[in-house]
Amino acid sequence: MLDRLTAAPGIGIIASVIIMAFGMWWLTRAEAAARKEGEVYRPREGAAGGTGAPAVDEKTREHATVAGDFDPAELANGKRADSEPPFLFAVLPLVVVIAMNVQRQLVLPPATITGVP
Repeated sequence: MLDRLTAAPGIGIIASVIIMAFGMWWLTRAEAAARKEGEVYRPREGAAGGTGAPAVDEKTREHATVAGDFDPAELANGKRADSEPPFLFAVLPLVVVIAMNVQRQLVLPPATITGVP
């Protein structure tokens, strides 16, 4: 019964490792090509105070404020939170998914899920 709690975890882990390895290879290759071409990061012309903050033109600001409560001109006024969120908030979605999976597999009778007695 417990073998049905997950759907092919081995294949999922192997696929994840392959995807991560390929992605890291691709990014490393792209970074090396950019460095070879002499590409570097510099603040754009007109950036606020030359600090690397994004330059905000009025058209971008207009689109951003219409889309929601985000104003690019306020980026310099933001700050990080004084503390990190609790670890429980990061783990809670995983716990909920695992609990629902266990509940579906062990608590509900298979007949109620599949309709087969």
